[in-house]
Amino acid sequence: LAGHGSPRRGVNGSGRILRATLVLALLVGVWWLTAWVDGARLESPDSDHIAVTQTRRFRGLMPSMPGQGGDKPGRLSVFGPSKQRCGTLDLPMVNMAYDAVWSPTHLSLRLLGAVPLCD
Repeated sequence: LAGHGSPRRGVNGSGRILRATLVLALLVGVWWLTAWVDGARLESPDSDHIAVTQTRRFRGLMPSMPGQGGDKPGRLSVFGPSKQRCGTLDLPMVNMAYDAVWSPTHLSLRLLGAVPLCD
């Protein structure tokens, strides 16, 4: 009877490893699905700044009608000449980024706000 305890401990240890692996896989999957994915790139008239639309990866996996891919929510991030982020605007629909207006000091979207441009 003494030998019956060790195989059971091995199964229990394997169960812990399996559970830990499943939890780790779940965490990696959630991280991957919620990561920001770059979309359209808009260049400023002076070519010094760039605006990039970004959405969460899981939004692209959701079904939509043809032509409505830009209706998903996301954000517009503005980057300066040295690739640093100047700021971000939340967008109810990423296709609203095409209405952005560049000025020498900021990028603005009517009714949503403005992002000051960095040096």
